[in-house]
Amino acid sequence: MFRQVIRSSWLLLLIWMGWGQAASEQAAVPIQLSADSVALDEQRSVYRGQVDLRQGDMQILADQITVQHDAQQQPRRLVALGTPVRFRHKASSGWIQAQAQRADYEVQSEELTLIGAVVLQQAGDVMKSDRVIYDRRRQVLKAGGAAAGKQRVQMTLQATE
Repeated sequence: MFRQVIRSSWLLLLIWMGWGQAASEQAAVPIQLSADSVALDEQRSVYRGQVDLRQGDMQILADQITVQHDAQQQPRRLVALGTPVRFRHKASSGWIQAQAQRADYEVQSEELTLIGAVVLQQAGDVMKSDRVIYDRRRQVLKAGGAAAGKQRVQMTLQATE
């Protein structure tokens, strides 16, 4: 039972952070997870204390990652908390980095919400906002007021040659 809960938790993290690679490609790469503690039951898995999850060129650093499960032990929601939560992934176009105070991922809707002091960076371009929502199904990103945020979006785009 707990092995299934752990595997489901990891699978959700892989799907959540699967920028640029197919889920099947991600699944073939070993996952390394370290935390000061983990508490597992049928409803949730809670990883606490300098949580460091790595898979290939992807890394998530957080103070705590909670995976909530439905009645069938399938991942339903993931919440990462940190000061800040940090994400890093090497895509074909270079490193993608993000940080926020909180990250929520709803499995069914495939919607990732980054909340609090959000900074997204890629190839020198930077986006800052208090709230960013990424709809993975439709591949739509909303920030600031469009994402029910309260602050203006700030963008720095590098000049192209």
